[in-house]
Amino acid sequence: MTHRGLTLPAWPASSNTTLYVILLIGVLALTLRLIFVSEVIFQNTSQEIQSFNADSPGYLHLAHNLVYEGSYALPDPWGSRNMALARTPGYPSFCALFEWIGVSPSGILFAQALMGTSIPIATVLLVNAMTRSKLASFVAGLTSALSPTGLGLVGILLADLLFAAAFVVSFLLLY
Repeated sequence: MTHRGLTLPAWPASSNTTLYVILLIGVLALTLRLIFVSEVIFQNTSQEIQSFNADSPGYLHLAHNLVYEGSYALPDPWGSRNMALARTPGYPSFCALFEWIGVSPSGILFAQALMGTSIPIATVLLVNAMTRSKLASFVAGLTSALSPTGLGLVGILLADLLFAAAFVVSFLLLY
């Protein structure tokens, strides 16, 4: 199938098994990630969520700058400027959307749950395209859906999940 110059993997029209595998893995991955994020938000304050790692406050500071200061970095010599030099604007821009709406950091975590769900789904699609084995697709997708790292990253304010989801989906589209 071709869409705007991209060739996507072809799926047999008569086989619903692949669709069922994709739906099963997608629902499982999304459910686990939403439960995890809900528990993180229920058990922690916004300040605690922001302090889970050393990078999170910097991302949120730069997002705050984008929304309220109209600039990625402020001209101060040590704080904002150094954070901006150490971080690319992709993830802070993503966070800025939720800061602008007023649902940061919980909105970011829920969006990451949705993004994190794309990785097991893309894994199923990739393995199926490479092997045409529904069993291999299911096992790979299940492993990805249950990955402790994949689950854990949705509850932390880090660029890693955004990068991983973009990488896997891009690889799927290129394949």
